[in-house]
Amino acid sequence: MSPNLGGAFDKFIWNHIIAQTCENEPFVLESVIAIGALSKAMSVCGANPLYTCPLATPESTNHELYLTAYRYSLKQYNNATRSMKIALADGKSNIRGALITCLLIFCFETYFGNQAAAVRNAQAGILLMHQWQLKEGAFEKLPSNSS
Repeated sequence: MSPNLGGAFDKFIWNHIIAQTCENEPFVLESVIAIGALSKAMSVCGANPLYTCPLATPESTNHELYLTAYRYSLKQYNNATRSMKIALADGKSNIRGALITCLLIFCFETYFGNQAAAVRNAQAGILLMHQWQLKEGAFEKLPSNSS
């Protein structure tokens, strides 16, 4: 995983949990690939965010490399979100994979510089978790504070 994504979080989530989930959930793998391709596009740009990348102009030297990585990242992002929605609707996925994908999409949008979409995705992940908790009766299983 990209060392830029870890931040203050334990690398275990990136190097183990997400890597293992990629084996079982194709949309998690697609999300990871999308972040990797976006990272490649941004590395070609240097320190500039994508929306101000000088390589976005056809005159730049690495324009084709930038465009290839950028387009591929968006393709994988779209594949991941579509696959996750289908898998959840068909009952073919578990909550763990969906929440990990929400985290990865949040990372993608944040890395891309789209903070509003990142926040909307985080809210969708929280809603998904609440729906799962209600369905599973998770709130009823919490210990009560009895004196």
